[in-house]
Amino acid sequence: MTLDRSSELLSQRRRHEALQDLPNWRTVAYLRDLLTDSGILPRIDRRLLLFERWLAERLASTEDLEHARLLQHFAHGHQLRKLRAKAREGPLGASTTQECRQQITQAAAFLQWPVERGVPLGAATQTDLDAWHAEKYATRRPAQPFLRWCMDTRRIPRLSISNRPTTNPHPLGQHRRLATLRRVLTDGSSDPRVRIAACLVLLFAQPVSRIVRLATDDVLRDDPHVLLRLGDPPSPVPEPVATLLLDYITALPGRTAAVNAESR
Repeated sequence: MTLDRSSELLSQRRRHEALQDLPNWRTVAYLRDLLTDSGILPRIDRRLLLFERWLAERLASTEDLEHARLLQHFAHGHQLRKLRAKAREGPLGASTTQECRQQITQAAAFLQWPVERGVPLGAATQTDLDAWHAEKYATRRPAQPFLRWCMDTRRIPRLSISNRPTTNPHPLGQHRRLATLRRVLTDGSSDPRVRIAACLVLLFAQPVSRIVRLATDDVLRDDPHVLLRLGDPPSPVPEPVATLLLDYITALPGRTAAVNAESR
């Protein structure tokens, strides 16, 4: 690319950036379309422009200036470089820019987290990072690109980022599953909640996110059977898991009376 061509593209880019600073983005988008259709401005991916505008507003609303500076460096050095490269290959998808927004949002949350714990970002340890993942389990994935960038740029020490695999390379065999179930049922020292949850995982392959949503009225008594409403129809619960489940429910009012006797 010649120097004249580079200067021309830079000048055109600055015209687009000037439009970004104007209020009322809908009017700006209409004006931009007119200018690009007439050939005054080159075509630039609409979603890329909207992300850049959102980013500028997000950074301006960040109260901690150091946090804003880090987020800006991450966005310009990591996200925008990749987005612009993708935009040259074809139109960006909505999910692509939405993922970048989530990364920025969770990166900002991660920066605030060590402040609340009284730990400087550069002094974060593996224990701190593991605690973050445990506490922010549902939103940890969008923050991981920022964490890796911080390590690559030496803003935090090189630590291990926990990863949840999407496949199970070593599924639990039937013999091992039954042996684990037997151990759970005979371990009277463990919390009944933990034992019941383990039984539901081992017997019905229920994820923990589903187990914690179960209510007491999901347990149905149809003498001499005990049913659990995991779907339609309810699933029969074999012994001795049925007795363990009923004993737990029977003990609930005494346990929760001090908090909420009506809790399901």
